Amino acid sequence: RRVLGPMAPPVDRVRGEWLAGLLLKIESGKSFARARELLGGELERFRKIPEYKSVVVVVNVDPQ
Repeated sequence: RRVLGPMAPPVDRVRGEWLAGLLLKIESGKSFARARELLGGELERFRKIPEYKSVVVVVNVDPQ
């Protein structure tokens, strides 16, 4: 699997906001730029859905 989650972090709610995590794995030798482009397109489609306008998405590159 290349996408793991959603998963709840150890603290799943901060200041009244719910948190969840997704992990996108890019295979060794594959294009990071292409993965970023695909993810960006998916996030744009997500933002156009009226029910999700209040959702804030934060992307961390190599969070470990």
